Amino acid sequence: MRYQALSLAILGLGKSYAAHFSDTCNSFDLQGSLLMAKCSESPNGYYYDTVVDLNKCVGNKDGVLIRGENVLGNMECSICLSIGTQIRCMCYGRKGVLAPSSVLDLDDFISNQGGTLTCDQEVQVAPR
Repeated sequence: MRYQALSLAILGLGKSYAAHFSDTCNSFDLQGSLLMAKCSESPNGYYYDTVVDLNKCVGNKDGVLIRGENVLGNMECSICLSIGTQIRCMCYGRKGVLAPSSVLDLDDFISNQGGTLTCDQEVQVAPR
């Protein structure tokens, strides 16, 4: 039993994320809900144009950007811009009121998989 608890603690309570696309990507540009970048398969490799639809990665919880789905393209958020790996938007809350701007670091849950930007999914680690 001790080994199971220790292994889950080491693995981050059973979840892991790849993320950190900024390690091998540059030239970030946000157009609507699309994040475009140039990404390489390795730090010194050739850079490819790639795009990820943030509607698959970013959500809105009462006016605050969260990791989730379908928010940027359906008018729940407006006035979105990116600064480096961060996205800043003004989003509508439960009462339909535009909340103060919210910031989310995309580097926490977007990965570069072989030169292509992808939204990370939670990986559940089965207990032993």
